[in-house]
Amino acid sequence: LKKLSGLSGQGGPLGQLGKTAQAFKAAPMLKGLDAIRQGVQVVVGVAADFERQFKTVQAITTGTGKDFDKLEKQVVSLSVSTEHTSTSLLKASTVLGRAGYHAKDVGVALETVANLATASGVSTEIAANMAVRMLKSFGKEATELAGISDVLAQAAAGANVTIRGLAEGFKFAGAIAEQQGLNF
Repeated sequence: LKKLSGLSGQGGPLGQLGKTAQAFKAAPMLKGLDAIRQGVQVVVGVAADFERQFKTVQAITTGTGKDFDKLEKQVVSLSVSTEHTSTSLLKASTVLGRAGYHAKDVGVALETVANLATASGVSTEIAANMAVRMLKSFGKEATELAGISDVLAQAAAGANVTIRGLAEGFKFAGAIAEQQGLNF
């Protein structure tokens, strides 16, 4: 009997087995806590990246605090409602800002740029560059981008050409057409 009680005591083999069993019960909980910690790190990292990129947009784009608040909400909303990430939308915003558009104009153009990117199969940054070239070459305002994008999409659908190819062609033809008094 004395031998059996020694097996189950704190220092005995059965006592050690009990401690090991308790450790295994805690292991899933520790893994779960580690997964939560990693998730929080990712979220904090994404938020920090967003803030850094948005500050770049603010630095190169003119506008009021209200304009930037609205633009920030538009970026977040579009990143939820489209396949484009906030990072790619902020890159497009940077392109539009560097082209001289105000924050409110960037916000107006951003959804159209996202749609143009989707329709043409390019990044939002490339779509923003195409949009800027089209607007500038025809002397149009950012508010007219939706109409221009619609014309591009219709023309591409009716011909064996890509939206990107059309945009490249119009980049060169736009200035000449403008000089001749032709409208888009």
